[in-house]
Amino acid sequence: MIRFAMPTDARPLAEMVGEQMKGPKVSRTRMAAMLEEAIVHDLGLVAESDSGELQGYILYRVSADLYTERHRGFIRHLCVARPWRGQGIGSLLLEAAEQELGSNTAEVYALVPEDNPALARFLARHGYRPMELSVYAGWSRAAGKALYVKTMSGWLAEAAVPEAASRVISFSPGQPSL
Repeated sequence: MIRFAMPTDARPLAEMVGEQMKGPKVSRTRMAAMLEEAIVHDLGLVAESDSGELQGYILYRVSADLYTERHRGFIRHLCVARPWRGQGIGSLLLEAAEQELGSNTAEVYALVPEDNPALARFLARHGYRPMELSVYAGWSRAAGKALYVKTMSGWLAEAAVPEAASRVISFSPGQPSL
């Protein structure tokens, strides 16, 4: 099941991220605080098994481009727990986020760390293409990362807000539906 993330998901998600982190470790308490803040201020979805185990999550946001009056989506973070990788969970999360963003977003962007080629391949399989960081001036703090972009079809110029954070979204592979 895919559902909207809630602040109470932050601690178990921090445990998931902590088990998978490369490089310098961040305390789980600090990671939980950062995730809770992101869940409150951004949009987020979690994948949850029938038994209630969190399988993965995606954090994203939408913002208006003041010059073009188009909306842009930003994938902030995507993580699938190791035991659930390779089972389509990441694809379901990305498709769900795109569905939520798609009706009001012209493009969706994702920053990919250079040490994560698997994420770059994953995004390419989902229609994202690399883009020069210099094309978009707002990415000055993106050293060591590549920018990927996907143009969405059928976007509208109006932003939509999810009806309720507790709304449950059900998806089956290849056939997302709300």
